[in-house]
Amino acid sequence: VLTFLTELVVEENQTLITSIHSVAYARKYFTRVIALKEGKIYFDKAASDVTDEDLQELYQLEQWS
Repeated sequence: VLTFLTELVVEENQTLITSIHSVAYARKYFTRVIALKEGKIYFDKAASDVTDEDLQELYQLEQWS
């Protein structure tokens, strides 16, 4: 479904806003990731720029893998 939606958005020159709780899918299918923490924007960056360190800080983890 995500492949279909992202291809359709490109073909139709539209914007797609989605709420997804899978970091792996967000990085794979979308060009931008906006992370929220405690109701505020924690980071807003290109999906390709989201690092493991960003995710460790966001989720307060010792290690992200």
